[in-house]
Amino acid sequence: FFFNVTATPEIYTRSIVGSVRCVQETERRVHGIQKIIMETDAPLKEVDPFGDIRINEAKAQIEKAKRDTWNNITKIRTEGDDMENNRRIKEELRREERAKKNFK
Repeated sequence: FFFNVTATPEIYTRSIVGSVRCVQETERRVHGIQKIIMETDAPLKEVDPFGDIRINEAKAQIEKAKRDTWNNITKIRTEGDDMENNRRIKEELRREERAKKNFK
């Protein structure tokens, strides 16, 4: 705090009292936070030695599921394209047959 030389002692007293209150409030909050940390600081569990292996197995399963999904999507799209191509071929054959009948 900066004190004004021309200020009255009453102002100085109020400033000091306000400062003390701020410090006390800060100390109370810090003490409360420290208490919470100490109460919630549980001991660490033992590390699972197979954790990395399990994670890698799970990742492999996810990648397999992705591949299977993409393969199924590709299969469905290919079948759909084949059906559409066959439909167009049949339609074109019907047009050719109608054209031949109309020219006879």
